[in-house]
Formats: sequence, C-alpha cells, structure tokens
Amino acid sequence: MTFFNETETVDHEISIDFYTKITKKAWFSTTEESVCWEKWILQIELTKAYSQDKQESLEHAESVLRDTLLKIIKNVDLYKDHIPLISSSEPNPFPFKITLQSSNDKWSSMLKRIL
Repeated sequence: MTFFNETETVDHEISIDFYTKITKKAWFSTTEESVCWEKWILQIELTKAYSQDKQESLEHAESVLRDTLLKIIKNVDLYKDHIPLISSSEPNPFPFKITLQSSNDKWSSMLKRIL
C-alpha cells in the first residue's frame, strides 16, 4: 500500500521548444535565424511516496510514466501537418530546448516582471 503526504508535492513545468533555422537575405548578406515552430508545456506533479514495498512504488511510477509517454507519442503522431520541411542535412534538423521550471520559480519570475 502506498501513502502520499500532501505536503510533500512539488509542481514542475517542463517546456520543450522546437526550432527551425530560417535564412534571411539582406542586400549584401544572409543571416540564419532560429524560429520556434512548436512548444510543448508539460505539467508535472512530483509526490514523495511512502510505501512498505519500494519495488511496488517503483513499478507503479514506471507504469504511470510509460502510459503518459505513450499518450504523448500517440497525440504527436496524429498531428504532423504543421511540421516544417527538412531543409538541411544536419543530424538534428530541428534543434530543441528543454526548460524545467518549478512552482517556486514561477513566483520569483512573476515578481521580477512586476518590479
């Protein structure tokens, strides 16, 4: 049996930004600019589990994570019409950036914007 303590939860937000490189031509030069064409925001709540059986807790967490990842893959596979064409021969044609923000970070960043 797994017990969850409500005071031991931490909210996180993972942001994944996907970019494509666009070449801009000027009169006498060309520049390359990264443009974000898709952004995923995943809300994650981490809870400390108290259990008599550590293996049972790990198996449950693994099952929940696997199911969630399969849902993400299924949804991503449904909507592909907006993906830009691959215009380079680089190994990763769409660079990405992963950002992790905890609930405490949200308040501090909001205060910084206010000030």
